Amino acid sequence: MSVVGIVASGAGGVEKLRVSLVAPLLERGHQVSVVLTPTAAVWMDENGEREKLADLTGLPVRSQSRLPSEASPHPKPDVIVAAPATSNTVAKLALGIADTQALTVLCENVGTTPMVVFPRINAAHARQPAWESHLEALRKAGVHLIYGEDVWPLHEPRAASPRRELPWPQIIQETECLLAPGASATVSGKGTSAQRLVVAGRAVEEPLSVLMQYALEHGRTLRSYDHGGVIHNNRVTSEDVAKTRVFGSRISNAQAEYFVNRGMELAELWERLPPESSLLDADPAVTGGLYDAAAELFNAFVCAGIRWGKVSKVLHLKRPDLFPVLDSTMARVYRYDAELAAQEYPQRGKRRLYWAAIRNDLATNSAALDELQQALVNTQGAESLAGLSRLRLLDIAAWAQ
Repeated sequence: MSVVGIVASGAGGVEKLRVSLVAPLLERGHQVSVVLTPTAAVWMDENGEREKLADLTGLPVRSQSRLPSEASPHPKPDVIVAAPATSNTVAKLALGIADTQALTVLCENVGTTPMVVFPRINAAHARQPAWESHLEALRKAGVHLIYGEDVWPLHEPRAASPRRELPWPQIIQETECLLAPGASATVSGKGTSAQRLVVAGRAVEEPLSVLMQYALEHGRTLRSYDHGGVIHNNRVTSEDVAKTRVFGSRISNAQAEYFVNRGMELAELWERLPPESSLLDADPAVTGGLYDAAAELFNAFVCAGIRWGKVSKVLHLKRPDLFPVLDSTMARVYRYDAELAAQEYPQRGKRRLYWAAIRNDLATNSAALDELQQALVNTQGAESLAGLSRLRLLDIAAWAQ
């Protein structure tokens, strides 16, 4: 069992540490210990979260140093996660100032224990003259920073929504990535190596081999479904539906007729989604954008007896970079991450946001998926995989779970 040591500062979002970070890691089979900065300890004592964290992890939540005669109450961590980390915590870690128990844990392990740090800062903190040098020092020490406009856009003080969710899914993904075998060979930053994908918080080692195995076992699906050709971009044809049956869609003849007829009624919705539309461009935070247009078309096909799996397998054929194949396997793999994504976009009013969770993985694995696509072109025997969208490659990797 891997041990994740969490160090949390007194910053907005720390009140959700138990629900959004500790519980998901425990559910993934890890042991978790928690250390709080003095300010975080005051906050978590006041709201009762400190006691709940101790009950959940089975370990005391530390904020003070132990006596020389006392044994350490926490096991040695395999990975340390500092989240949220204030600008003060980040600066002191970079400078080696260990003036609290939390900073002692961080300073003693930096450079020797894999470490993930999420700087929970605003635009004013980032303008501080020494800030970039602090980040550079941590990067040189091998710290994996969850940082940048793609994961945490910076706002002026008190300008962002007080309900803004921290990037918990990305923090969990990077943690899982570092816990995977051979993680030391991975170059971090904001993504993953081509030697590994992170799917729903779990590392998929040697994804090229995983894809090649899929091609061996599901060659007919790749030939008939993925490479069967598209007759019309803005309509569903009977040939499209026939291809999905190879993929286990179980669409009846009557349902096939429904898809064809319904598709012809939705010309305006098709036009709002160019064939090259990408899920990466479908930002759930944007109202009235690509995400909403895709959801409107998708929901227009859903009816009694025709649910997500059937609709997604049809629409993926028409827009392979936009619509994930959301069958029961993908729903199972992404269930928890979809719940986290729903917390990230509460304005959607959903319990789970599968598209948003999969979109997060597309962003995290962007460079690795690009490299995989190129590797498939140059790999003998991978002809049936070459040309697949990054979204489809991620889908296949998810199936490996």
